[in-house]
Amino acid sequence: MTIWHPLNLPIVHYALPEAAEAVAEVATMPFWTGGKLVRLSSPVWGAVRIYAAMMERGRARIFIHLTGNGDQVHQANGLAGLDLSEATVIPYLRFFGFFARDEGSAFLILRARQVEPFICTAVMLVDGEMRDARFAVHPDGHVETLENRYRGRGPRWSFPLKR
Repeated sequence: MTIWHPLNLPIVHYALPEAAEAVAEVATMPFWTGGKLVRLSSPVWGAVRIYAAMMERGRARIFIHLTGNGDQVHQANGLAGLDLSEATVIPYLRFFGFFARDEGSAFLILRARQVEPFICTAVMLVDGEMRDARFAVHPDGHVETLENRYRGRGPRWSFPLKR
């Protein structure tokens, strides 16, 4: 479970035009040894959220804006100290599915279990379709789809990322 709490950073550091109305929150991710996930929201944006990986290096903070590009996830993993274990593989799979989007569509993991080390089965929602899938989660953070079968129609959902 991810616990969000207020981030004690001046919002002006994000250089957002709506900065006065933005709220910043931070979560510690169980698979990063030196990084946190930052979520920015504002009533002005509606359902849109801005997400970034944040790493601290001495007195400096490094932010990687997560817009749905897998390369950004891998860059954040490198800087945040990715440490995958059997205990963190499912939270990482959920994170990866949301932030490394394929043609703009995230895959929302509804249910997942580890069937052998770093191999997971999952029920996921992608573009209104329920799918059964099997994934290999590699130690470097790459996720390989081993199997992906149509299960039926599911609810439509949208959780846009602000670019």
